[in-house]
Amino acid sequence: MLKHVFKDQDKLRNLCQKHGIIKLALFDEKYYPSELMPDHHLIMLVEFVPDKRIGYYGFLGIADELSELLDGQQIDLRTSVELKAYHRQEMLDSAVVQYAA
Repeated sequence: MLKHVFKDQDKLRNLCQKHGIIKLALFDEKYYPSELMPDHHLIMLVEFVPDKRIGYYGFLGIADELSELLDGQQIDLRTSVELKAYHRQEMLDSAVVQYAA
């Protein structure tokens, strides 16, 4: 059963506001490609404010900052457009929101 994984909600809120994140959610483990992520990275869906431009390295930096809030747990960030269409809605419905503006 998924739950809220960030203990310090103030730090999470500050991080999200700093980067223009309006929603951050955790996916259910059944969607994890375990053969690609044997170390059980957490897969999180991120949604930014409209028209926010985040480059590749910015995206990696946000994942690293989130990882620091979870004592080094590896984070794999995804956006909704990256999700496969055939199970996108099911994944979105099962995600547990960690932060919402």
